[in-house]
Amino acid sequence: EKLINFSDLEVALHVTNARELEDIIIEAVYQNLIVGKMDQENRCLQVESCACRDCREEDIDYIIETLAGWQDSAHKMLGSLSGMVQYSNDSFEKQRVAQEELEKIVKSTRENLKEGDAGGKAAGDGMGCTRMSTDEADEESKRAKSTRGRWMGQMGSRAKH
Repeated sequence: EKLINFSDLEVALHVTNARELEDIIIEAVYQNLIVGKMDQENRCLQVESCACRDCREEDIDYIIETLAGWQDSAHKMLGSLSGMVQYSNDSFEKQRVAQEELEKIVKSTRENLKEGDAGGKAAGDGMGCTRMSTDEADEESKRAKSTRGRWMGQMGSRAKH
């Protein structure tokens, strides 16, 4: 055990008041840096033990092994991350190429449809256009509505019987 005066600690830690010094001591105890008791009446710290800041000779091999393992893990992680980055870049490039191809197909299809409309109107035969005429669409819509009404009516009459 060792007694350390608060005044010596205040000078060493550049602390100006007792409360600030006590806070530092309490924090050191919570961090397991020291084991001891504060004697506020006699303004001293009774230290039973403290964490060593130097490593022991017998710990050096273990520390080297631990750091080498950490370094190996870090290198593996970097390799894995590099692979993920490469995969992401490759996937992005494939997606970009596919998007460009799709845009070409859409553009080509639009041009073909425009040419078909223009060709059908110019020839007057209606064969160039693949769309249904407005009159035919109206007739188709009317047929669908009339069929739907009859079908729903049959369902309703069955439910009543």
